[in-house]
Amino acid sequence: MERNVFVIMGRPASGKGTQAALLAQKIPNARIVSLGKEFRSLVAGETLVGKQLKVDLEAGKLSPSWLAEYTCEKVLFSIGENDKVVFDSGCRIKREAELFDEICQWLGLPYVVVYIDVSEEEVTRRIIERKKIEGRADDAESSIGKRISEFNTKTTLSIDFFKSKNNLLIVNGEQPMDKVHQDVLKVLGL
Repeated sequence: MERNVFVIMGRPASGKGTQAALLAQKIPNARIVSLGKEFRSLVAGETLVGKQLKVDLEAGKLSPSWLAEYTCEKVLFSIGENDKVVFDSGCRIKREAELFDEICQWLGLPYVVVYIDVSEEEVTRRIIERKKIEGRADDAESSIGKRISEFNTKTTLSIDFFKSKNNLLIVNGEQPMDKVHQDVLKVLGL
């Protein structure tokens, strides 16, 4: 079955953005949507939403589900019949996953979720390194535990949901980037 929508999921710093970008390069005419980048651009603005989102992200909290849902809905509603979209993250809580699935079903958009599996210890190491290189506010050492906890208590429910729908593929993310990419392509049959 040809898929129109791809979602890359994983813990913080699991390589979602990298793998989403690499995957989008392999799929003709695919556009990439990064919820994290969308939210960080809101933070950079001087709006009330941006200011509150900054507080949440710096505390290691997930952004409000309504904001993530709105962002995903906006993208899904704009997809043409032959368009392809790669989401760098998304569906972080079960409600978002259920809504995403419902919209894709209603629109007749086949989708697949690729979960990049990386241990808590490895993502902690990666976040600390990324903070040194990129200086992202949401990578503060003080918020690492909260971000991992948010993932473990909320996002794992989304992963279980997609697994129950037979739309989840799992890749070992604790390998060199190129090997992870090869495995992503392999599980997708690309």
